[in-house]
Amino acid sequence: MEDLHLREKRRRIFFSPITLFILGLLVFAVGRGVWGMYQREKFVDFQLTQALAQKEDLEEREAFLLSEKAKLESPEGFEGELRERFGVAKPGEKVILLIDTESTTSQVKTKDSIWEKIRSWFR
Repeated sequence: MEDLHLREKRRRIFFSPITLFILGLLVFAVGRGVWGMYQREKFVDFQLTQALAQKEDLEEREAFLLSEKAKLESPEGFEGELRERFGVAKPGEKVILLIDTESTTSQVKTKDSIWEKIRSWFR
């Protein structure tokens, strides 16, 4: 009999509105914390992906710059870059210009207005 009264007393305490309210607040607080951790994890994962992509780009750039450095350290590469950037020539060298004759004779077609297009239909 005492066992039955003890069970009934526990049931009234556990299922009272105040206990359920406190339990609901606790579930809400834990859920909010879990949601915050999930959002942070997604953000960090996104940043990690960006950082890895940036690292790959920087490694490619480093390889390109090292190859350019090696090319410039050779006398032929240095001379070629000097000629390309500053138009320097050795003594006795002359410049040859190649002109495409077809590109100079082409005419520029003007754009017809809408009235000229309509008039051309009736001609």
